[in-house]
Amino acid sequence: MRVFLGEADRWHDEPLHEAIVKRLLLEDIAGATVYKGVLGYGAKRHTHKPPGLLGWSHDAPIMISIVDSTENIARAEEIVAGMLGDGLIVTSDVNMVRLVRKPLEAEP
Repeated sequence: MRVFLGEADRWHDEPLHEAIVKRLLLEDIAGATVYKGVLGYGAKRHTHKPPGLLGWSHDAPIMISIVDSTENIARAEEIVAGMLGDGLIVTSDVNMVRLVRKPLEAEP
């Protein structure tokens, strides 16, 4: 699942992308990564971009990539939809491979 929003979007007193990741972690969703974009626009055709030379804009495009089972993604979709004002949620089927690394053993 991918969620597209703007950096300026808020959830109560914190950035929306941070609030979404925190909530998904509490819900035991397998993984979420936030990507900050260089330039983008959405349905309203409002250009999202990071601060310019003088630092005027603070609304860079943000994408959150979320991975988990089909059932958990459906649950995550409901959670995010309830938090998202303007934005886009995209889901797609993927093959997920889980990589688990053994902790490094302490040296004697």
